[in-house]
Amino acid sequence: MAVKIKKKSRVPGVMITQYVEVLPDGISTPDFTRKPIALTIQEGKMAFFRAIVTGNPTPVVTWMRNNGEIDEERYKFTFDSISGEHQLQMPDVCADQADTYKCYARNEFGKAVVTVTLNVIEVGYKKSKAMKESRTAIRELPEDFKRNLRSTADLESREEKQLEIDEHFWELLLSTDKREYENICAQYGVTDFRWMLKKLNEKKLEREQQQEKVVEKLCNLKPIELKPNGAAEFELEMSLKDPNSKMFLFKDGVMIPFDADAEIKHGLKRVGKKFVFSINGVNPEDAGLYQLEIDGVKIFSTELQIPDVDFLVKIQDVNAEEREDAVFQCVLSRPMKKISWMGKNNPVEQGDKYDVTVSDDMLIHTLVVKDCLLLDKGIYSAVAGLKSCSAWLIVEGNTDPSMVGKKKARKTTCAGGGGDDVLKVAREQQAKLQKKQDELIAKAREKADEEEAAAAAAAAAAAAAAEEPKPVEIPEVDATPKTEPQPKKQANVKPETKPEVVADSKPIVAEEKVKEGKTEKPAPGPAKEKEVVVEEKEFVQEKRQRLRTGPLVPEAVTDPGVYFTAGLSDVTAVIGNDAELLCKLSCEDCDATWYKDGKEITATEDINIIKEGTYRKLVIKNCKEEDAGKYKCEADGRKTEAMLNVEDPPRISLDDLAEFMKPVIIKAGKEASFKLTFVGREPMKIQWYNDGEELMEESNIKIEKSSSHSRLLLTKCQRRTTGEIKIKIKNECGTTEAITKLIVLAKPTPPQSPVDVIESSSSCIEFKWRPPKDSGGCPVTNYIMERQQIGRNSWQKLGKIGPEPKYRDTDVDHGRKYCYHIRAETEQGISDMIETDDIQAGTKAYPGPPSTPIIVSAFKDCINLAWIAPANTEGANILGYNVEKRKNGSNLWGMVNPPDEPIKAKKYAVKDVVEGIEYEFRVSSINMSGVGDPSQPSEFVIARDPKKPPGKVTDLKVTDSTYTTLSLSWTKPVL
Repeated sequence: MAVKIKKKSRVPGVMITQYVEVLPDGISTPDFTRKPIALTIQEGKMAFFRAIVTGNPTPVVTWMRNNGEIDEERYKFTFDSISGEHQLQMPDVCADQADTYKCYARNEFGKAVVTVTLNVIEVGYKKSKAMKESRTAIRELPEDFKRNLRSTADLESREEKQLEIDEHFWELLLSTDKREYENICAQYGVTDFRWMLKKLNEKKLEREQQQEKVVEKLCNLKPIELKPNGAAEFELEMSLKDPNSKMFLFKDGVMIPFDADAEIKHGLKRVGKKFVFSINGVNPEDAGLYQLEIDGVKIFSTELQIPDVDFLVKIQDVNAEEREDAVFQCVLSRPMKKISWMGKNNPVEQGDKYDVTVSDDMLIHTLVVKDCLLLDKGIYSAVAGLKSCSAWLIVEGNTDPSMVGKKKARKTTCAGGGGDDVLKVAREQQAKLQKKQDELIAKAREKADEEEAAAAAAAAAAAAAAEEPKPVEIPEVDATPKTEPQPKKQANVKPETKPEVVADSKPIVAEEKVKEGKTEKPAPGPAKEKEVVVEEKEFVQEKRQRLRTGPLVPEAVTDPGVYFTAGLSDVTAVIGNDAELLCKLSCEDCDATWYKDGKEITATEDINIIKEGTYRKLVIKNCKEEDAGKYKCEADGRKTEAMLNVEDPPRISLDDLAEFMKPVIIKAGKEASFKLTFVGREPMKIQWYNDGEELMEESNIKIEKSSSHSRLLLTKCQRRTTGEIKIKIKNECGTTEAITKLIVLAKPTPPQSPVDVIESSSSCIEFKWRPPKDSGGCPVTNYIMERQQIGRNSWQKLGKIGPEPKYRDTDVDHGRKYCYHIRAETEQGISDMIETDDIQAGTKAYPGPPSTPIIVSAFKDCINLAWIAPANTEGANILGYNVEKRKNGSNLWGMVNPPDEPIKAKKYAVKDVVEGIEYEFRVSSINMSGVGDPSQPSEFVIARDPKKPPGKVTDLKVTDSTYTTLSLSWTKPVL
């Protein structure tokens, strides 16, 4: 039940209201460590208020003004996360912004409010005009001022009350049908319907103006409602101005993700202009206000309320004859206007086939299946909130052979129904609900009376404090008591000090009581005349104040009796465990009497009453649910009370838990079963998870649930099912979980690429790869290798190389390219293979051609050649040269030197020649990579010995000449 406890802040001027009676540990109500300061500023300047708030949870800060609204165009709200400072800024402040402002800090446990004033100094023409109006204004009489002050105070209190209405109230009204206005107002405690409708119309106009920016048309708004399948949906139809506009879904002001395609927790399904938002697997935590925004504009708000209801009497199986009516009845723990009925997984509504009725107290709900036929056989369910119950309808066919093929007559009897038992349970539940309601009404009245009395006392105290202070005098104590007024002696009395009285004879004690503005006279006694002046304000603050006229004297001591120095505290115990209630008395000898729910209890085997010194204990062994209740300890007329709550959360025995935690190992394609036994108070919600994802009933997933155990059966398990299996059991007393492991064994996946080449030389190829991404639940025992030389079609088996993902191949030819197949092997089988890229054994770097061979000399049996080494050797040493020859007119080149005996020198004598034949020659260089390109061919040369030239001709002369001829003669050479 909500409360409003006024608290005093350490900062003057701050008023704190606490909403709960006792704050939980670590929780605090809002408060101001720095409050806004009143401000007087010239028109046109920048005005701002600063505030710093504290509280846990972090309060929400809002600003309001008494006259007018705070709009975002003229006001700015800022927050500095480093200093924690909230600011209300008013750029270019105007005279109409002068007002009284309020700063609210709210969280769920309370609120704090502080008031601050803004005065704006007008300048120019407006200032002179205002001064003129103030001079010519009609002065109000004091009576008018008091009347206006009273009406203003009432108006302010009403406005403040209206401002405190939850914003969710307006969001629901803006998106709901007019028929629901009354229910929503009753829920939020709004009784001024005229004011509500006026304010709602203003907000509707403002909301429509905002929605016009992003939406062309909005209609068919359907509020959120629970579906029988455990989901909740709300829908609307709208046309967006920009198809790319972003949609946002909020729950209680917090944005939640949703997916347009996947069936996740929050989903969106769009068909044309229709949008359907769904919440799958609804839990109690999903209750709250859901809002849809488009580009920052609020479009639709709806509240999901999950009723806290359970089935006191569940529907039972019904055996009905053909053409007979079948009746299903259930009793709820709290009244509900309507529940959902399902017949063979289809919704059931009122109609010709079904009658759906509700009792006057809305506790008994009935479904009548009329004129049962064989087709009506199946499972029927009742769904109330998150709870459901199911039962079979079995229709017995006509066994009379004479009626075969004929329609049986309609029967007027009914099968099933709870009868008197259902009515009895409903009456008992109605009585409990009525009793609880009466208790709540009594508490509310009692609290209202207390608040009224406190308000009256506060009003009386305020009235007394508002009056002019009067001196209070201590009368002269004589045989005949008499009080005479004395003049005030203000200098003799200081705040928070006791008045002193000078007495010559026996000292006495004077006691004054302030009651209804009157002062009671102290008791008479012999003493001299004394004067004490006490301000009346002190008597208002302390209703009972003892004033001593002298030193203390021995008084008659009254025995207070036995009392409790430490009372009982509420205890919560788990069923089956011991509970202990403890209190402490001021006396050891006093006996205590214990009561439970008003009945005296004595010691038994399960109840121990212990007396240890001043301590009194009540120990209840092996607590049961019936042990819960209110316990009282009474001693010497004093008593103390406390509640014992016996909870029955879900519990799992250690043996069952140890057995459940053992990993389940199966092969792929097989089934896995998990079963766990537990105890706890019903109803219990049971959920199974696989690697954090909740499991639902599917073709390969079967879940059995009961009040004492649950079983999960997974069929045709695949390797991807491997992971953590968790069961979560929850009831109203608590939650427990158990976790085990499922391992599905399968053959490994292929080894992973890329293949990295470690070494590639003329004599060796070494490379490595990555192990399989999934080894199938078993370690890799071997890798199986195959090799193919590029250019050949066959694959050579290299065999198993061990579990290390690396291989070194030394059986290679320099310059050849090779390709490899790699497979992983485990106990469960051999993986598919991966194929490497072509890998070359070393790199071929052939030398360049030597220079063109030069003919040094030629003979008939030998021709001598010479050449120069190549300029480009590719960084390798020249191992030798090959010389080739070719006859003139032939296309064939023939080796001169043997292929395995390269020529070391850069010259060579070719002896394999035939005399008289013309030859040409070329030379090739050799290095580690092989033979390079040949040089250019030499000049042609004939295999023959060289000859000496003849001698000189002498005596050359002309012997005869004609017109056409000349005749010569000479002497031949000697040699």
